[in-house]
Amino acid sequence: MTSLAIKSNPKTPGKENMKTLKIITAVATLFLAACADPIDSVLVTDQGPEAYQASIKEFFEKGDPEAVEAFNFYAQHLTIENLNNSPEIRTPRDLIVQASEQVLADLTPAERQRITDANENYEKLQKGLYTSEASLEIKKEFFGLMPYVKAVYVNDSGLSLSESAWTAEVYINDQAEPSATYTYTTSYGTGFDSGYTMTGTRLMGHVKGDPNWITPAIQRAEKTVVKVTPVLGTQKGLDLKYLTGSKEQLDRLNSREDLAKKWIEKFKS
Repeated sequence: MTSLAIKSNPKTPGKENMKTLKIITAVATLFLAACADPIDSVLVTDQGPEAYQASIKEFFEKGDPEAVEAFNFYAQHLTIENLNNSPEIRTPRDLIVQASEQVLADLTPAERQRITDANENYEKLQKGLYTSEASLEIKKEFFGLMPYVKAVYVNDSGLSLSESAWTAEVYINDQAEPSATYTYTTSYGTGFDSGYTMTGTRLMGHVKGDPNWITPAIQRAEKTVVKVTPVLGTQKGLDLKYLTGSKEQLDRLNSREDLAKKWIEKFKS
């Protein structure tokens, strides 16, 4: 039977073959380095910020844009020290996959209920917390002209509030953009229960007032309209805990499970 093995010259026992093998190995190493996915770049976390930035430069410049987005999503609250103290995270891929898996692990029934409650409360407050009337009065006082907004606050949200932030805007002469805005926080003492209204007058600005609310244009305006709207995400219940998050926070909560699953499927090797 004829052997398929390559026999070396007995006078030169494999020297040429060994030389060829070394060349092939060197070329293969260079080829693999050139073809390596930037997501597998080794993060240098123990030699200072400059070394870290240099180690991740190629990933940011040439990596999959979605991988870069995922890395930034998880790394935005991390420091180099955090990464250095996590030896299991050696590459951007490691961070993306392990952080995504942790997100799924953290989504316990209690956490899912918290997210559900936050979304439901957001909808309730969006529809049920508003003002039915609002007006501007400019008074002359010790510090000069002082702008006050009087509003009737309505709570039909089904939730009891201890605190909420509001934004007041004044529009003059049917202009599309407000001439002045001011955001303030109101505490309700024993609570602002659903089904009730409250009437309150608020100085726009601090002790001396906001000069943007007493400009000549506002004082001479033929028509003045004041709108007061709640800043959603700032409302606290009677237990002083926030009832919901901002729209951006809720969007992140709602999408993180889908993103985690998507990124694990795409980037887990």
